[in-house]
Amino acid sequence: MRYELFDGPDTNSPLIGEPFSGTNLPFPVSSNGCVTINFISDNNVALEGFDLYWEAIISPPINPIISLPNPPSCSTNVLLIELDQNIHCDSVATALINVGGQLNQIVNATAINCVNDSTNTIELNLPPGLNESGLSVLISNFC
Repeated sequence: MRYELFDGPDTNSPLIGEPFSGTNLPFPVSSNGCVTINFISDNNVALEGFDLYWEAIISPPINPIISLPNPPSCSTNVLLIELDQNIHCDSVATALINVGGQLNQIVNATAINCVNDSTNTIELNLPPGLNESGLSVLISNFC
């Protein structure tokens, strides 16, 4: 029995180390998200197979820096928000965004300019509009 480890979704991906066999265990393996195991058996030994133990360590995403490309006026009812990095379009959720001031503002968030489920622009619709003076705070969480 021997096996090979590949850093990717199939055996055309880069080989990690040399082929392993018997009790020759691989060193701790790190990949970019996907590992393929090519298990090769022979007729010399009839055993049940192998045990595999793995652990995935995933770093939490870094929240993007938010900017407003166009300063809002008091009568604004649409705000465009730009992010310093792309996020998945389906991760934009109205429930995660709050605009506050003198009055609690209704907010509807929509990802715009999505390409391959990725964008760095969010449109906030603020009915009936920002028509009261006061300090507004934008709170968001993108994961």
